[in-house]
Amino acid sequence: MATRCYVLFCLLAAWCPPTLPQTLPTGNRLNWNKSRGFAPFHYATPDAIVINDTLATPLNDSYSLSSQSSDFTLRFTAANLHNHPSKTYSYFSSNGSKRKVGYPAWGFFVKGNNGDSLIVKIQTKELADALSSEARVHVKIHNSSLPAESVETTIKEGIDCYIDFNNWQLTANDRMATLSCGNHSMAEVLKIRTPFEKITGFGFTAYPGACLDITGITFTDNSTFNLLPMTSWSNPNHLQNTKDPLEGYWTVFDRSLEESLLQLGGDYRFAIVKEADKYLIIYLDGARINAPKWQAGMVKGYLTPDLFPDIYNVTWIDSEGLPLNKDIKAQKGEGETLTIQFPYQSSSLRLRKIAF
Repeated sequence: MATRCYVLFCLLAAWCPPTLPQTLPTGNRLNWNKSRGFAPFHYATPDAIVINDTLATPLNDSYSLSSQSSDFTLRFTAANLHNHPSKTYSYFSSNGSKRKVGYPAWGFFVKGNNGDSLIVKIQTKELADALSSEARVHVKIHNSSLPAESVETTIKEGIDCYIDFNNWQLTANDRMATLSCGNHSMAEVLKIRTPFEKITGFGFTAYPGACLDITGITFTDNSTFNLLPMTSWSNPNHLQNTKDPLEGYWTVFDRSLEESLLQLGGDYRFAIVKEADKYLIIYLDGARINAPKWQAGMVKGYLTPDLFPDIYNVTWIDSEGLPLNKDIKAQKGEGETLTIQFPYQSSSLRLRKIAF
């Protein structure tokens, strides 16, 4: 632990005010959830996108981007409602006869600017012991100028292999893509070389017999991520000796999240430091989503004192480097805790002060 603390202190070298851009990065983010709706997806319902495939061919639902992107994150929450371990599901073949299938597949895809595509197919597979299962992830890469490539892996832990919802994320940058998923927390599944320079759209696929329920979709253009302000900090003794109860080192203690509206990007550690009339929340470590982009010393947020004691107005920089600040409040609590409320996401995050 001592070595880790020393490294963090060295990363936060010679304190000076952060270098701020003219405005916080606004980025390019698209959201579809229960609050915003799911138009213009063809299979939109008030609460989700539901693709129920009763035919012999896959059903797709896609969205075309208004501008192309090469550095992006696609996140969503999905469940295959026709994936119960003891049931089979019907679909009709091309000649009209009824057929049954167990564990029908589903997937998602992104389309490139040259007709290239990256297709992810997910299907549950029962293991030989009949007591356990796994999700098989098959990725097919179509390149307009090269033969198609395929990559396959399996996921045995951290997700629900049946009808419960899981979170999925595809992040692409510099012709590489990282696929992550998880039932509660996200874990990396695989890294793959992408065939496209930029993508023009994305979508979802239900294969015969599947009923795919998708919600909490976020597409983020990450090209503005590097505009985040950086700090430098060289005086750890200041935080150890400060009389200000808010200054110090903090970590995520617990959370109450509406997963379709807000997902935590990691088990963060922060330093909170006062500067003029506000406090800086300085990122130290713990990012899982976009982990390579987060560097110790980046500003993760701002706390500005409210008119009421121990209440603060909050600007929070999310895992994609974009600000959230609509009516977000933080309040000091018992046991050196700080609770951040995100009312528009029906979520809260509690931090706890720690010793370094």
